[in-house]
Amino acid sequence: MKKIVPLIILALAISAYFLFSSPSFRPAPALSMTAISGQVIDTQKRNNKPLLLTFWATSCSSCVKEMPHLIELQNQYGDLIDIAGIAMSYDNIQQINEMIKRRQLNYHIVYDQKAEIALSFGGIRLTPTSFLISQQGQIIYQKIGDIDFRKIKRILSETSQQG
Repeated sequence: MKKIVPLIILALAISAYFLFSSPSFRPAPALSMTAISGQVIDTQKRNNKPLLLTFWATSCSSCVKEMPHLIELQNQYGDLIDIAGIAMSYDNIQQINEMIKRRQLNYHIVYDQKAEIALSFGGIRLTPTSFLISQQGQIIYQKIGDIDFRKIKRILSETSQQG
């Protein structure tokens, strides 16, 4: 029992840290990236729109499952948000272009061929991993795994009411 109590306290402390530490105060890495379409996307110069970045791979079934939701988000909130799918370095451009065409992706796709973007965001390896960056360049949401689209829509609704 004496050995379990410190473990419980440690687990509670770690949980409290992650629960109460706010990612909203963490600036996004200052990056400028070019989408396959040629559009330049900057994490800091936001044109008064937040940016949803989602790291994905053609072999990731959860990533593919999210694509219709990202398309819908782009259709519904495109005037309030920029969306960029960051294709992982282990994919190849032919597979990425095929996925864009087959899934009719209407949001920006960036090929992170040298894994520089993934490295800038902490060495992303797991997909999907997503970040919502505010108009001010702050990370206000991050998630490893499926995006909580209801939360993203709620944040967008709150942001549009403030601005």
